[in-house]
Amino acid sequence: MSPSAAPLAQGVKMSIINSKATLRLPLQALLSLLPTVLHPHIKTSRYHTSKSDTIVIQADGSRKQAANVEECYERLHRMIIEAGQRAVPGETSQSKKTRVKGLQKADNEARLRLKKSHSSKKAARRGGAIDG
Repeated sequence: MSPSAAPLAQGVKMSIINSKATLRLPLQALLSLLPTVLHPHIKTSRYHTSKSDTIVIQADGSRKQAANVEECYERLHRMIIEAGQRAVPGETSQSKKTRVKGLQKADNEARLRLKKSHSSKKAARRGGAIDG
């Protein structure tokens, strides 16, 4: 936990509130608990400090230290969930599957048309050479 300076209002005397929460986790301790597929995404997180190789999450949004500690843990949870979403692709929707099948079918038909026109061009050449 670290102190945070509260802004002083003009003409009003306020005390400094010590409510800032700092969560420090050694990266290796966290990675040992997570699947290997998440490791690169955790290492590129904005909370990762490469100098000390730790995850540092700070919160000072609330005047209550317990709420700030809870916020730190929620940010850690969110970071892990987002890493999982980036690492593991989601389920493809039915509309996207249908669209891709239509595109593949159109591509195949275009390929066959091109192939037939190329074939007929060659056949015309052969037919002209036999007659002449």
